[in-house]
Amino acid sequence: DDAAGAGQVDALLPDNADCLLVAVSRGPLTGIADVRPCTLGGLDTKSGVELLTHHIDPVRITVDPRAAETLVEVCQGQPAALALAGGWLAARPKAAVSDLAKQLHADPYEGDALGRVLGVVHAALPGSVARMLRLLALAPAGDIDPHTASALAGCSLDAAQELLDDFAALGLLRAVPGPLPRYEVPGCLHPLLKSLADRHDRPAELQLARARMLERTVRLLQSCRAITETDSPETRERLKGLPPALRFATPRAAEDWLLARRPALLAAARLAVADGELDTLARRLMSQLVRAMVAHLGTQAAAADLYGIHSLVLDVAERQQLPREQAAALLNLADLDARTGRTAQA
Repeated sequence: DDAAGAGQVDALLPDNADCLLVAVSRGPLTGIADVRPCTLGGLDTKSGVELLTHHIDPVRITVDPRAAETLVEVCQGQPAALALAGGWLAARPKAAVSDLAKQLHADPYEGDALGRVLGVVHAALPGSVARMLRLLALAPAGDIDPHTASALAGCSLDAAQELLDDFAALGLLRAVPGPLPRYEVPGCLHPLLKSLADRHDRPAELQLARARMLERTVRLLQSCRAITETDSPETRERLKGLPPALRFATPRAAEDWLLARRPALLAAARLAVADGELDTLARRLMSQLVRAMVAHLGTQAAAADLYGIHSLVLDVAERQQLPREQAAALLNLADLDARTGRTAQA
């Protein structure tokens, strides 16, 4: 779903000719053999109205079915737009369906239906809540947990958790099933949230939020690694000095967190290096990520991820002209190559 390009799809292509892969993208996926393109339009009116009934009391639709049909037409039958519209109406049980349809008709925002509905939802939020919503565009890989949201917005964990639940109820986030509270920004909303952030927030504020998020990630990784070294009195003292919210109860809990957050952690490292202005934080993040992965997973099991991280370390070391770190990264890469029999590369 929401494939960004051929590279993402290529790794999923089955070798068996009897298998069929269905990939959804917002543009043509060029560079892949045997593609059968199919252009998808919006839902028909009946299906769109049915989708709305999953979000609001059906009575609100039956009392004015024409308003519901108009809303589907204004949303161009886009499921994501209708989900946001349903969330907006669900949060306002006294509002008529026609109220939202009229508001969207009058909205001067020049964009597609989803952008117009998001504009209405965003404008209705209190200032601090709207700001947190925009900052979610900075979350690596669109993967968010309460710590990420708390660091981005500079609020407490409890407040962040409550707002994330509210955003999920509005259709702005999807809850990810699992033992830990996690959410994802739908791919279709990510560029729209980024556009809102660029329009409403100063670049320095966005960079500060990004730095807070990376600093929180570094501290969580430090705690994640330290829980495996509790035989050391020094480590035990260091763990006691951490705020309770940053501590893991057991090594297993730390490992579960590391595995659940792995894609986001790797994406955070890539984004920090690509930023170019946060190299000190990027170096600390990658150092702690390597240590946490080795401590919990072992070098062999984490080899593929470690290779990517050491390559990023090398990029930063070359950019900052740090010969010792360049040498260390090259040695680490060579060691991983040698372990897999790639002697020439090593």
